[in-house]
Amino acid sequence: MAVAQAWHALASGQCDVALAGGAAVVVPQLGGYLHVEGGMESADGRCRPFDAEASGTVFGSGGAVVVLKRLEDAQADGDHIHAVIRGVGLNNDGADKASFTAPSVSGRAGAIVMALEAAGSIRAASATSRRTVPAPRSATRSKWPR
Repeated sequence: MAVAQAWHALASGQCDVALAGGAAVVVPQLGGYLHVEGGMESADGRCRPFDAEASGTVFGSGGAVVVLKRLEDAQADGDHIHAVIRGVGLNNDGADKASFTAPSVSGRAGAIVMALEAAGSIRAASATSRRTVPAPRSATRSKWPR
């Protein structure tokens, strides 16, 4: 959400540099969990976004901030560019979700369409478990059948 808001602020000229971030602190830090097949927690205690070996997520405390600029400004300033965000899409599909951890196909399609309209193409889709990996493919098929 923070990155999408920052992207829109940059695209509309509301700012020249945006900070987007988030943090979550769990207090007290309780240890461990029992993995349940098909559940959202990782089978091996590791998160692997964009990886065929992804098996879920791991909860903990942490935070991150990214600095966002328009591409032409970053290039002109000689900034080191880690990634380019061409478009963003958001959706809250509420009760239409397939499960608590898996978005609905229509919800995913809506977010993808929104991003594609802003960008003209889609670069990647990430999921934290094998169960949610097919959603982007099926979501794009519903809008652009082959």
